[in-house]
Amino acid sequence: IAPGRSGFGADTVIVGIDTSGSIGPKEVNMFLAEVGGILEDVRPRRVLVAWCDAKLHRVDEMDEPGDLADARHKGAPGGGGTSFIPVFEYADQLDGHIDALVYLTDGCGSFPQKAPSYPVIWGDIAGTVYPFGDVVTIPVYK
Repeated sequence: IAPGRSGFGADTVIVGIDTSGSIGPKEVNMFLAEVGGILEDVRPRRVLVAWCDAKLHRVDEMDEPGDLADARHKGAPGGGGTSFIPVFEYADQLDGHIDALVYLTDGCGSFPQKAPSYPVIWGDIAGTVYPFGDVVTIPVYK
């Protein structure tokens, strides 16, 4: 018998998913797999997935890996240009503590002019240089 994990590893994590024209279904599936990893490994109390191209289209709250199937069924809204700013504006309007904003992207877009007070992690698939935050490279499989 293995001990089970209980409790939460973080409070609120916001995950921005780039749904611009440069992101296809393969990349969206990769990004959702990363969200699954956050749900299973970090176990935040609250995960808010913000779907954004040049504007914020939808926010899904995910409590468990099974919620990923619902997100896949709804589809990734967008397909236009890219601005990261709407997700940061959304985060800034939330009440409560934000442990991190994780943005899954190819990095081609408009950035906020200044870094927020909460930690930012860019999940990068293209080798982009970011103006602030930490960068984690997501390997792209062809």
